Amino acid sequence: MVFKRDLYMHDLICMLIEVPGDGVVEVNEDMEGWKKLAAELPRYLPSAMPQEEWFSKVAFPAFEISPVMIYLRK
Repeated sequence: MVFKRDLYMHDLICMLIEVPGDGVVEVNEDMEGWKKLAAELPRYLPSAMPQEEWFSKVAFPAFEISPVMIYLRK
């Protein structure tokens, strides 16, 4: 799932990744490797929604949480 956190002066795009047996890991656009992760995710998870499809849905409108499920394990 990708969503946005309202940090008062700006928004932060975040991604929750469920790790079997380890719970959930949260990463965000300020972390090193974010751009590569967001771009390459559909390569490793072929049914994952590409960044070009989810980014606008999450980013706009500003200061709204706007969660988008980009991959669902079957």
